[in-house]
Amino acid sequence: MNDLNMNRREFLQFSALGLGSMTLPIGLPAFASTLAGAPKFFIHVHLNGGADQTYFFDARPLEMTKAGLLQNYLGVEPEPWSGSNGQKTWVTSIVAPLAEFRNEMSVLNGVVMAHSFDGHVENMKYMYSGNPFGGAGYLPFLNQAASNNPLDTVVQSYVNPAIMPVPSGVSNLGATLTLSAAGARSLVGEIKNGTAIDTANPWVQYAQSRMKALGSGQGRFSLGSRNMLNAYRQAPRLANAIQKIELPAQTAENTPQTDQFLPILSEAFRRGVAQSAVLSYGDELGLDVHAASDAKLQKDKYTKAVGRVVKLLKHLKATPIDSSRSLFDVTTVLVSSEFSRTMRQDSLPIDQTGTDHNALTNSVWLFGYGIKGGQIIGASDYQSPNETLTGAHKQMDLKGLKIMGRPFDFKTMRPRTDSPESFKITDYLTFSSIVNTIYSMYGVPESNYRTLGRDLPVAPLLPGLLKT
Repeated sequence: MNDLNMNRREFLQFSALGLGSMTLPIGLPAFASTLAGAPKFFIHVHLNGGADQTYFFDARPLEMTKAGLLQNYLGVEPEPWSGSNGQKTWVTSIVAPLAEFRNEMSVLNGVVMAHSFDGHVENMKYMYSGNPFGGAGYLPFLNQAASNNPLDTVVQSYVNPAIMPVPSGVSNLGATLTLSAAGARSLVGEIKNGTAIDTANPWVQYAQSRMKALGSGQGRFSLGSRNMLNAYRQAPRLANAIQKIELPAQTAENTPQTDQFLPILSEAFRRGVAQSAVLSYGDELGLDVHAASDAKLQKDKYTKAVGRVVKLLKHLKATPIDSSRSLFDVTTVLVSSEFSRTMRQDSLPIDQTGTDHNALTNSVWLFGYGIKGGQIIGASDYQSPNETLTGAHKQMDLKGLKIMGRPFDFKTMRPRTDSPESFKITDYLTFSSIVNTIYSMYGVPESNYRTLGRDLPVAPLLPGLLKT
C-alpha cells in the first residue's frame, strides 16, 4: 500500500469535512447557501426553553392577574395590536422594538404543539420533525427541493456545551453542522491554508469503497454508511465554498457570541454552502422558569431575546446580497419556542409562582421573504377571568392552568366561534401547518408534507400567510 500516500493532515481534513457534513460536532463553523440565480434563505430562531407568549404577542389584561389566574411580573396593561387582516391581539412593551418590522412580519397565535407531551425534548422533536419521537427535520427538505447544497443546515452552538448546545429536535441524519464564531474562524483558516482535497487519492477511494459496501444493506448501520459516503462525496464542494468565505475582523473578546456569529453567517450565506440555519436564542438566558425567582426575571430575559431578534433582522437588512437587495429581502426568518407556559403553578400565590410547560398554545413570528406582512393569524382562549372554556379545553387542561389555542378555520384564516366538546387536532392551527406552508413556498414535494399524526390527514396549508 505504498501508493496510499495521503498524509495524516490531508486525510483528517477530508474526514472532518465528510463526517462533519452529516453529524453534529461541537465548535465547527457556520456556512449557508445561495440558490443559483434566485437566492433564498431560511433561518429558524429558536427561543429554547419554552418562552411564555403572554409576555410577547399574546398578552392578557391585568384583570387575569387580579383574579389569581395568570402571573404577570410586568405589572403593566398590554396594548392592542391590529393586523392588516382585521385580526387583533394584545402585546406587551417587550415587543415594542419589533414595531419597525410590523409591515414585514406576521404573528401566528394559538399554535398547538405536541399536545400529548409537555417535555422539552418531545416538543423540540415535534417542532423540527413533526413527530415527538423524532425523525428527519424539516430544514433539509428546503435545501433538497431548492438547491441541494453540500450542507442542508447549520446550527449555532455556544461556548458552554453544558447548556444544550444543539436543539434536541435537529436530526443528525441530514447534512448538518453545529457552529460557533470561534469554530468558524478556526475551520475557515484551516481550509484556506490547507492543501486541496485529492479525490483521486487511493486512501480516499478506499474509504469510499468500504462505505459503499457497508451501505448496501438494510437498517440503521447501512443508512449511516450511505449518509457518510454522500458526505465524503460532498466534501470537495464544501471545501471549495469555505475557501471563498471572507472572515470579518476579529471582534472584542467580550462581544456576545450571538453578535460575533452574525457577520460570519451572512458572509457564508453568500458563498453557497447551505440553505438554512438554526439560531438558538434562549439556552443562556434561562427561559425555563419553573421557580418564582426565575419567573420574576422574565422582563429582562425576554427583552434580551427580542433584542437579539431585532439585531439579526437589522443585520440582514444592512447586508447586501446584490446591487438591489439585502439579505433580509431573500431570507425568511421564523421565531418560535418549543411550547409556551402555564398561566401559573397549582396552589401557589399568584405573586410567588413560576410557570410550567404548555404545549396547547404557542406563538410563531415570521419575517421577510415570501411572508405577507402585517397579519395576526389565529388566537388563544382564556382572554378574561369570566370566559367559558370549551369542553375540548377542559378535557386537555383538567386543572385550568393553561391557555389553549382556539379552533381555527383554515378557509377563512380566522379563529372559529364554535365550542367543540372534545379535542380533535384537526380543529386547530398546528406548527405542522406552518411547516407545510413553508414547504409550499420552497417547492417541497407534497409527499414530504407533515401529517397531523398517525392515520391523520396532511396538516392544512395557510395560503393567506404567503405573498401571492
